[in-house]
Amino acid sequence: MHFEGLWNAIRREIHTAIRSAVLKPRYGVMTSWDAATHSGKFLLQPEGVQTGWVHVGVMAAGNGFGFSVAPNVGDQALLMGAEGDPDSWHVLHFLHSDADAAMGLQAGEGKWRGKDGSEVHMAQNGDLTVKHHTGAQTTLTASGIVHKDETGFETHMAGGKVLVGGTDAIKPVKLADGSNSTQLFTKG
Repeated sequence: MHFEGLWNAIRREIHTAIRSAVLKPRYGVMTSWDAATHSGKFLLQPEGVQTGWVHVGVMAAGNGFGFSVAPNVGDQALLMGAEGDPDSWHVLHFLHSDADAAMGLQAGEGKWRGKDGSEVHMAQNGDLTVKHHTGAQTTLTASGIVHKDETGFETHMAGGKVLVGGTDAIKPVKLADGSNSTQLFTKG
C-alpha cells in the first residue's frame, strides 16, 4: 500500500512533464490557407514539423458579421496546443518579422492596412483617415472632413460649407419652395 502513493507521485510528475512540453507555445510559419474555413497549416519552428489544419481565430465573430483578417502564406504566428493535445493547435497571434514589418504606430493609435496599401488609421487626436491605395484619402476631424484625391486636390467640409481646391466653395441654401440645394461661389 505504501507504494501506491509513490506510483501516484511518479504518474503526476510524468503527466506534468508531458503537459508542459506539449502546452509550451510554439512559433510557426503559415504554409497553406483555407479561406472557406479560416484555417491554415503551419510549419513549427525550429523542428520543421507540419501541423494539420489549424483554425485561425478572429477579433470578433457573429452570424455573418465580425472582424477578421486573413493572413498570408509565410506569416509567422505563435501557436499553442489545445488542452495538451499536440494535434489540436490554435493560433495565439501573428508576429511581425523582417519580411512583415510593423506599421510604426504611436501609443493610442490604431491602423488596418490591406495588402494593396489601402488603410484605415485612427490617430491619437481622434482623427480617422481612410486612405485608398491610389493616394485618395478622406479624414474626419473634430472640425470637419478633408478629402484629397489622388492628384492632391483637396475639398474641405466644415460648418455647412465646402471649400473646394482652396478657392471655390459650396454652401447649402434653402430655395423659395423650401427644398435644399447648394450654391457654388468664389471666395472674395
